[in-house]
Amino acid sequence: NFFINGTIPGPTMSGSVMVNVRDVNNVECTGMKVTLTIPDCPIANCVNPGDLIITEFIQNPSSVSDSNGEWVEIYNTTGAPIDLQGFVLRDDDFDSHIITSSVVVPASGFVVLGNNADFATNGGVNVDYDYNGNWFLSNGSDEVIIECGVVEIDRVNYDNGATFPDPNGASMSLDPGSFNAMANDNGSNWCEASSVYGDGDRGTPS
Repeated sequence: NFFINGTIPGPTMSGSVMVNVRDVNNVECTGMKVTLTIPDCPIANCVNPGDLIITEFIQNPSSVSDSNGEWVEIYNTTGAPIDLQGFVLRDDDFDSHIITSSVVVPASGFVVLGNNADFATNGGVNVDYDYNGNWFLSNGSDEVIIECGVVEIDRVNYDNGATFPDPNGASMSLDPGSFNAMANDNGSNWCEASSVYGDGDRGTPS
């Protein structure tokens, strides 16, 4: 087993690249050409920390499985639209997803990113972007992070009910009076949603 570090000038389209392997004496290993798969790496028009904030998410839906029904709502705090293409949705562990298509968050508006965009199977939520089951929310403690380049735009660290809500079949929802990147760090500014949507889970995905 070995690791390969390298930088491919971006943006790139998904595909593959061939790598020649050399030993510690810089001698090329005969027949050791390795094909690596590379992801889409689109250009991102990054914004300032706090221009986008996490305002609602469901980590443990009841009407459908987590892999179908999880979603995250993002709010644009600015007076201009922001395109999320090229931004990263991740946690502090291994879950990470690059948003590969245009997803415009309107000025002072919302978008919903979800595990499944099929209204018939995702619990009945209208999803603006489908991250296709390759980023998940833990039912206990986890992080929701929006990143652009090397800049963290916003994060929420929820904590298995210690200070944040810990609902089943309902979203965690940020108090509208706390729509800023500092206030959404505080679990006391979040509540368990009570409004029913779709197939019976509770939340207000916009």
